[in-house]
Amino acid sequence: MKSISHPGLMKFFEIIILSIGTAFFNAMVIKADIGVFAAWESLSIPISHLTGLQVFTFSMIMNTVCILIQMLILRKDFPKTGFLQFIFVLGYGSLVNFFYYNFFTFTIHHYYQRLFLLFASIVGVGFFLGSLCSLKIVSMSLETTCVVLSEKLHISFSYFRIGIDVVCVVVSVLLSWLFHLPLAIREGTIICVCFLGLLENFFMKRAGKFHEKLYGAEAKSAQKEVSVSR
Repeated sequence: MKSISHPGLMKFFEIIILSIGTAFFNAMVIKADIGVFAAWESLSIPISHLTGLQVFTFSMIMNTVCILIQMLILRKDFPKTGFLQFIFVLGYGSLVNFFYYNFFTFTIHHYYQRLFLLFASIVGVGFFLGSLCSLKIVSMSLETTCVVLSEKLHISFSYFRIGIDVVCVVVSVLLSWLFHLPLAIREGTIICVCFLGLLENFFMKRAGKFHEKLYGAEAKSAQKEVSVSR
């Protein structure tokens, strides 16, 4: 495949398309209503019931807080590209809310329909998010913050990342129990944990090879820089 002459413009449109696709399937898993992804989403549902906020608004708020933590810790070392996280967080969150409240308005009558939506969303998010991550441009604010904290405090990244998931799940279950709300952590969450990461990694590797061919030497150079920084 011949590399394109304007990779920057192409990547810009690709980020938009992949973000829209990821947001669409993210809204789908919320509509399935048999368990969402962990972290902020597990809290977004009960908090939405309690406060009237739209389902993904709390996730937007917490991801914004993550970016502010990065800025507070890194100060002058905070990269200019890090500000792109604000655009992605607000844009992505708004897209999830849009799809949930304007597209997924139908009523689900049977459990097998919920399962279908769940598995479709896992495959969809795995494909679109995996492809998006392979571009090495958009940083996930929660993961990036965990990396910053890990380097600052000399504590393993996995402890922060898993710890946040555990805290969110526990608080989500407590809120649902205390205020008699529908559980956001269910069998679907377990299915997501088992398959989403695998699919995301699968598609990320294949999209990475595709991007190398599409963008030519620039993509290879960018991947080398990423590997060195890690």
